[in-house]
This record gives sequence, structure tokens and C-alpha cells, in this order.
Amino acid sequence: MTAPHAERFILGAHYYRPPFPLAARWREDLARVRAAGLNTIQLWVTWAWVEAEPGRYRFEDYDELLELAHAAGLGVVLSTVAELQPEWIHRLEPGATMIDHLGRAVPSCHRIESNQGLTPGGCTDHAGLWARMERFLRATAEHFRGHPAVVAWDVWNELRWNIHATGYVCHCAATLAAFRAWLAARHGDLDGLNRAWHRRYADWRDVQPGRGPGHPYAEQLAFTQFLQERAEAHLRARVAVFRAAGVPQPVIAHGPAPTLDQPGNPELFQTPVCRGNDAVHARALDGYGVSHFPLWGRQDDIEFAVRVNASADAAGERTLWLAELQGGAANYGHEIAPPVTADMLRRWLWLGVAAGARAVLFWSWRDEVFGREATGFGLAGHDGQAPARLALLENFARVLERRHAALLSYRPQPADIGVWFDARNYHLEAAESGRAVRTRDSLRGYLRACERLHRPARLVDATQPDEIDGLRLLILPCAPIVAPEAAARLRDFVERGGTLLLEAEADSWSADGFYRSEPEERAFVGALGLACAGRRPPSTEPVDLETGGRLRFAWFRAPWIASEEWRVLARDAAGEALVLTRSLGRGRVVACGGFAGLAYAETPDEDFERWVEALAGERSAAVPVDAPASVRVRQGACAEGQLVFLVNSAGTDAAITLGVATEDLETGEPVEPAFMLAAGACRVLLRRGGR
Repeated sequence: MTAPHAERFILGAHYYRPPFPLAARWREDLARVRAAGLNTIQLWVTWAWVEAEPGRYRFEDYDELLELAHAAGLGVVLSTVAELQPEWIHRLEPGATMIDHLGRAVPSCHRIESNQGLTPGGCTDHAGLWARMERFLRATAEHFRGHPAVVAWDVWNELRWNIHATGYVCHCAATLAAFRAWLAARHGDLDGLNRAWHRRYADWRDVQPGRGPGHPYAEQLAFTQFLQERAEAHLRARVAVFRAAGVPQPVIAHGPAPTLDQPGNPELFQTPVCRGNDAVHARALDGYGVSHFPLWGRQDDIEFAVRVNASADAAGERTLWLAELQGGAANYGHEIAPPVTADMLRRWLWLGVAAGARAVLFWSWRDEVFGREATGFGLAGHDGQAPARLALLENFARVLERRHAALLSYRPQPADIGVWFDARNYHLEAAESGRAVRTRDSLRGYLRACERLHRPARLVDATQPDEIDGLRLLILPCAPIVAPEAAARLRDFVERGGTLLLEAEADSWSADGFYRSEPEERAFVGALGLACAGRRPPSTEPVDLETGGRLRFAWFRAPWIASEEWRVLARDAAGEALVLTRSLGRGRVVACGGFAGLAYAETPDEDFERWVEALAGERSAAVPVDAPASVRVRQGACAEGQLVFLVNSAGTDAAITLGVATEDLETGEPVEPAFMLAAGACRVLLRRGGR
């Protein structure tokens, strides 16, 4: 499946993380999986289990499972979990042991949710370690590539490489050499590095990586960026093994969460985006997705939609996977969590399809039995909701089969609002605190507001600036770093008719981590005729907008000093300009001297939503829909016309009004132009023709 989209929906569940479930359960379980309407199972092919004895690859349990799955009419996704390394790895490759930021050897142990295999194991920068991992991946690809049950390869599970590390990693000799080579490629030579970092290094051996948050920013930002790009290169290396092996099935991977939601975690010694950028990963693959545990993560339907949409933006024209969707109660250790109901499952499934998903794998079929994840997560598990969930899935599968032509040809309507994401801004905030939560939530605020406005926004990755083509509004929330190569593209966007929204202190830091204290040093905003008046303490007082409504800001404020081309829309109590606008070419720029998206993320309000909608201008929709903000609305074209997805996230019924005639996709019955959508309910409507 190298085509952009799958030829059928994959609807499945994770089944085997060796050695559980035990073999005595396999035949009966697979029959139940198929009876529930699922067409696929996922198996973890773990390096530690397969190559428990060096050089001997044992696949007999997987061979049996594939045969049973094939006989039951099930496809199989094989997930190669090479990051669970064999018990012998440190004995045979002692030089590969990771070194933490304090110079200590990092011990490996069994992972909290897997019965065999060491983590974090050895460092993949070590040639001997990678050679052994590569041989395992190649042996697996060659062994299973011809089996008719295999439908896809998931070559890196949640992009894990530093789980259980006891410090920031890796600082081993191989990684230090790779980091210095990366710096040399970036800066040309040692003189170039000295100019960028304002240092006087005399020898590359003296150049050290960042040792964690709270240290000088230059080496911390560089090392964080290096680790991000290192993960992206490692994924490409894994993919290359499967391409070289000639596997005919699609090659995919999935992350732990959208890149948007990877701000760093100092308790776990993880820097922001250390597992790589979704938008970069997806370019090497046939499909991409992330894990979703909405109930476990306390995510409402808006947050779930934002996360799925962000994954869809990264996947682009490749198949979008919901690679791990929560199946049952997320019991964790001895903590008992709420059950996943059939109504929740239905909403998540249709929200995924509305975003363009063509593959869903639930985590998992059975309740887990090992370690911290034991007693939970099973679709067929014992949280009291399994019969209703399985009945829902059986019906959902029938709808997919009966209306596959419309659903498989569906493409979501392109967004006309973009929210700019540059991982370097995450790295900058986290260089001090270890987390980029305020930067992340600045983006989330705008994305959540757009979702409530029924105008989902596109997350535009800075590595793909051409994605701003076709947008009406582009928002740069909390963007202290604006790369010079992006600046010209952003200005061109405005001059060709777009609206650009900037927040406080845009372009105030260099990519190497130095604050541009003088206005003339900020070339991007300076070229727009803007200068920052300096940082001011935070204030909870909103400002009145000349255009109507009030705007709130969080964190600190940084008023603007503007040239005469700018019109002031709002001032603070001291009379300083906090919101300004100007025309530029056929478009306009709006500049805020605070972080309005962050304030909205912390406390939503309708004034902010109305302001965003006014900036975006009139919406264009093939099917006019009037629905309250509590209803998720998504639509797009399909082979038979237009599909409209309605998901009522509220606890009360919602009044829906349509501007055209439609029919219910599931029943084929005509739909009245005005109707009530029950609390928690979903409907998919088809408007025939008009494509």
C-alpha cells in the first residue's frame, strides 16, 4: 500500500506482547475479535524475545499466531519493538552503554509494562549496537514479508529510545562524536561555531552538549535540536531496512502523542520533541499516527479532535492511523480508572474518521496482565462495559463495510486557518524549566477556539512553510524564534492577501539562544515597522478592543512601538499599545503585546473566539451547518457528494440546522433541515452531488 490512502479501513486491536496472552487463549480470542467486527490484530515483535540467544531468531509463536489470524480472516500489523533490547546487550556490547548528563553509566532494566527486554539499553549511535539491531529488523522483515496475513509494518512503537533513563541521555563517546559532527555541518567549522555561540573554543574536543535545563541556552538548544533530528534520522534508518528487504506492505510508525503535546518532562529526563517531529517522520513513511488515550489523559472531545487533527496535518496525504486508541479502563498499577463506554468509543471513532483516519488499532483486546498496565485497557476487558463496546464495534464495522465507497473517498475540507509550530520555541522555553508548557498551551488555545468555532485549524510545521498556501489566517502564537528562512515566506503570505497574527516578543531570540535586547536586532518584526517596548509584568485586566469585545493576556506583556503605518486597536492602562494592525500588500498584520492564546487555554471565553473568527473572515462550507459550540462539526468531499460529521459532546440535546437537504449515512433516510442531536450522540450526513 504505497498509495496515499488505504484501500480499506483497518479496524483492529493490539493482541500480543510476548508472552501474553498465553497460547491456550489464542484460537478462541481471535474468533471473538473477528465476531466483534474487527479485521486486524497487532503483534509486538520484540527484539529481546526473538533474539534471546545471540544470533538465533525464534519466530515460532508469531508464525502460529499469523496462521491462526489468517484462518480467522484477520490481517496482522507487525510492530517491530527493537527498543526492548536483549538481556545480553550490555554483556556483548559494553561500549554501547548510555552515559547520562552527569557522566554516569545508565543501568537498564525490564520495562514497566513488558515482561522481557531491557530499556533504555544501548545507544544506537554505537556502531556495534546498531548493527545488531539492524540484523534483527532485517531478519524480521525477510521472515514475514511474504505472509498473506501481514497488512502493515509499524517499525517504531511510540518512538521510544530513552525510557527508564536515570538522567538526560546520551553523553556517550559515540553520541558526543555525532553531536560535534552535527555542529560542524551546521556551522561549517569551529570558527563558525565560535561566532554563533560567542565563544573561543580551540578544539572540537572541548565542545560539550547541554547538560539539562537551567544551564547556558546555546549548547542546550543545540543538543535538544540534535536529539530531535537524531530520532528522525533513526526512524529513516529503520524504514530503510524494510525498504531494502522489499516488504510489499505499507511501512508506518507512531508517536506517543502529537508533537504539539511533547513539551518535555524533566522528571523523566525527556527534552521537548526528543522523539522527533511528526511532520518530518511522516515524510519517510506510508502512514503515520500517534497514541490516543482520551479518558486516561482527561481529554474532552475538543482536545481529542485537536490532537487527531494535528496528527492528520503531519500525515498529509499518507494514511492517518489512530495507532493506539484507548479500549478500556486505564487502570495503572493499583489505581482504578473510569470505564470506557460505548458512547465514548463511538464519538472517538467518528471524530477520527472525520479527521481522515483510515486505520484504528485499539489498545488492547484483552486486559493487560503484566506490571503497571495490568487489569486495564482491554476492549473485551472486565470494566463492566465490554458487551456494549463490542456491540458498538460490530455495528460500526457494518457501517464501514456498507458505506465504504463514501467513507474511503472522503477527504476533510482543507482548513483556512493555520497555527505555526516551530519546535525550536519549545526548546527555548524548556532550556530554562525543562518544560515548554506555556508555549504549547499558547498554540492549544488557538486550536481549541477554532475547533469550537467549527473551523478546525491546520498545524503548520516550520519545516513545511509551503503549507501556508491557501490559508486566510496564519497565527504565530508565542514565537520568540522566527527563522530567517521563514521570515521571507511569512511576509510573502501577507503581501499575497493573508492575515498574519503575531504575539508578544515575536522574533526576540536567535535560534542559538541569545536574547535580542535591541529592536534593530529583530529583523523580521523590524521590517514590518514594529519594535518591542520591553517586557512588563503580567496583568489580569483585559483590554477593550476598538473593534468590539475584550482581550485577555497571560504570562507577561510586551507592548509595541509602531511606525505610523500601524493602527492601535487596544492600549493598556498606561496607554501603551497592546494590539495593533496594518495593511501590507493585499493582506494585513495584527500584532498582540501579550499571549492571548495562553490566556484562553487557561480560561476560555467567547470574546476571544469572536476575535479569532473576525480575523479569519467569512467561512466557506459546502453544507451550511448551524450548531452550538458543544457539537463537533467536520465536513468534506467524498465520491457521492459531501459528508458532514456531527458529534454532540455535551450532556444536553443540541439543536442543529442545515442549509441543504441531506440523508443519514447509516440509515439512508432523509434528514429534516432542523433536528435535535441527542446528548453524546453522533450522526454522519450525506449531501449527494455538489462535489
